[in-house]
Amino acid sequence: MDPASLKTRLAAFRAALLAGDEALAARAGDLVIESSSNRVEAVLTLARIARRHLRDDGVVPWLARERGPCPGDPTLARAELEARVRAGPEDGLAESALAYVRTVADPRSGWAEVVALAAANLRLGLLEDGLRHLDRAEGAGDDREAEAWMLAGIAALRAGDEPRGRRLVVGSVLRARDRSETLARVAEAAIGDPSVPGDLVEEALGSVEGATRPRSLPLVEAARCLAGPTRDDPSDCVRPLASVDRVAVLLARFRKALLSGRTAEARTLAEALRAEDASRAAALQVTATLVATMWPAKPDAREAVRELALAAREGLQRTGTRSLPTYPTLEALLADLADGPGAGLAAHLARLSVAPAEAETRNNLAYYLSVGGLDLPRALREVRLAEALSSRGHPFYLETEAWTEFLRGETGRALALQGRAQPLWRLDQGGGLAESFLHLGRMAEEAGRVAEAKEAYRRAVVLEPLEAAGVEALRRWRDLASREARGLH
Repeated sequence: MDPASLKTRLAAFRAALLAGDEALAARAGDLVIESSSNRVEAVLTLARIARRHLRDDGVVPWLARERGPCPGDPTLARAELEARVRAGPEDGLAESALAYVRTVADPRSGWAEVVALAAANLRLGLLEDGLRHLDRAEGAGDDREAEAWMLAGIAALRAGDEPRGRRLVVGSVLRARDRSETLARVAEAAIGDPSVPGDLVEEALGSVEGATRPRSLPLVEAARCLAGPTRDDPSDCVRPLASVDRVAVLLARFRKALLSGRTAEARTLAEALRAEDASRAAALQVTATLVATMWPAKPDAREAVRELALAAREGLQRTGTRSLPTYPTLEALLADLADGPGAGLAAHLARLSVAPAEAETRNNLAYYLSVGGLDLPRALREVRLAEALSSRGHPFYLETEAWTEFLRGETGRALALQGRAQPLWRLDQGGGLAESFLHLGRMAEEAGRVAEAKEAYRRAVVLEPLEAAGVEALRRWRDLASREARGLH
């Protein structure tokens, strides 16, 4: 088959995915495979495209079919396992994992890969199965296996099993050959992940005895300090780090404090960030993190968040930034946090007066009005106007309309709109996927489609675990899992 024809058929496959037409995508994919001189490479290409469009489930049948004549091909077996773990049904996961391990020379390393993949995707059943096999596997472990144990520990922490999560993370350090590297990864998680207790670094470090204990680990020491009694002065905690690392660590800890509801600690960290880097870029970064994490402010946290927002505004003003005309949404949401709900409307209207026919501006206003709970009828009018002004369909506009309809109590219509938007979601779209799946889960849960809701929440957590939407999705995922375990569904 000539390259031009292959390119055309691959384009047809992509178009079918974007259209949400599963039957057409299946037919286009079959044509790609049947006309290719290398069927395995063709299937792997389709799998890569499907992955970008978050449609891994669609390629599982092709991967399973092509693996039949090539049972020893580790690339095909790994690709099938990854596709099933990411988005496929629970059925067949254990068999797919076993088939993959049989293709690798070292079963121990194979099971380590299974554990790491299951942990990263919150596939708890497969994770348990993989850990059992890893415990029984012969041979010496390596640092990849230690990493798998650590990821398993973080997955357990996210699932709400803190005692087991701690044991697995501490065990990962003891299993590692390069304990410095593993401790550094534990420290990184403890600094920025709301699910990982800050004192876990101290526990992991304490498990390493005598001469085997690494000596100079600035990131580990910073994590210990930030979790300890001296955290009132976080600047001291990060002083041994390089300048760029000091800012990154403080910002990660700032986000974690916000996500965990520790506003007093967040205020101290914000002050440390301003002292460390007084540039406009750093002030914008702190402001954007605050807004993305805390807007709209919950009623019981509104006053504490207001103090943070006022300090962020003051930090911007110190850099000579009095307004944010190039960031109207950021300016609007900061105004809401600092001055009260609705205060940011003026920023949106100012932008709208300059560009009344700009679809994105209309959608941003609709999102603000709907998510902020300010004016649902107007939000609906604005987003529909954005869709009319747009030369092509845009998933964000459909999602804004879907969420507005959901807040109006129109769950069925909301699900239909979210279903139209979903084929347009992409792994490389630049963020927002956790919120998309969180909203899908909320709609499905309201409609009584609990399994679908739980899967949507899982995917939100997996894709963006450190975003506010990912943290909220994790809370809801755990609640559904708990109710399911108690037989309440």
